[in-house]
Amino acid sequence: MSASSRPCPICSGPVPGVIPAPRHVGDWAGLTGAEQMQMLGALGAALSGGVNRLRTSTACGHFHFRLGAGDRLTTGGQDPLLPLLGEHIDTATSVDLAVAFAMDSGVALLEPWLRELLARGGRLRIVVGDYLDTTDPAALRRLRDLEGAELFIFETRGLSFHPKAWLFRASDDAGMAIVGSSNLSHSALVDGVEWNLHSAAATDEVARAFEALLATPQVSPLTEAWIEGYAGRRRSRALPDFSRRVVAEEGPPPDPHAIQAEALESCARRAPPATGRGSSCWQPAWARPGSPPSTPCAPRRGACSSWRTGTRS
Repeated sequence: MSASSRPCPICSGPVPGVIPAPRHVGDWAGLTGAEQMQMLGALGAALSGGVNRLRTSTACGHFHFRLGAGDRLTTGGQDPLLPLLGEHIDTATSVDLAVAFAMDSGVALLEPWLRELLARGGRLRIVVGDYLDTTDPAALRRLRDLEGAELFIFETRGLSFHPKAWLFRASDDAGMAIVGSSNLSHSALVDGVEWNLHSAAATDEVARAFEALLATPQVSPLTEAWIEGYAGRRRSRALPDFSRRVVAEEGPPPDPHAIQAEALESCARRAPPATGRGSSCWQPAWARPGSPPSTPCAPRRGACSSWRTGTRS
């Protein structure tokens, strides 16, 4: 399935604890009066059952009411992790993430929220591992495009590295931690069977573990030079069976949209004939996985991403 045809997880519902708008609209004002009354009727029924927390959300570009409070477990499938991640990032002043591996599809899904967090002065720290060479170099380059993000790599060197933990802090010192099974991939965030426990009570404990992780000798800043070396290493040897399965789940790279296609055409015009050797215009990651990073002649990856729709560009 292509990225553009992937369904919105809210539209695919029902999602536990969610009262969705009856169609895919970005805000309350986009609904008709009858649709608003339909949502309010469902909300009234839910409140009569003893709901002790209510908030509105536009996660995935689909307006909805989210109900409940306290610890909860998301299990994937009809209860995906992505909408709650968007909701937590929207209210956070800082976000920390430790994840075993990252795929370009997963980073692309979260990119709009992460860019908005950084644009409003929030802090973003991410530790990604190179365990079994599963992490996609294109995903690392997409992360590197997030100006202001603090990025780190955990070099396993024969060790295992399997954390999947999020930590959110808000301006009122409220916090939320998520620990579970989801790596950064489309499947893990949207439609795979993934169990993730959301807990405010675990915030401080996860924060201490994250700081301890940053202090380990296996962790170092993620640089373009490191990505280049890793991409070369990854191309030069066969991936383990596990990594091959994960990569296969990602499917082929997405087709470029109109703006990206125009940039590629511009690159082609500027490249010398035959081998193209000497050209300073590289194809970006969405056009050629594992390629060198894009130059100013190509659009920034994510700059034209569909905003909170679960698509990638």
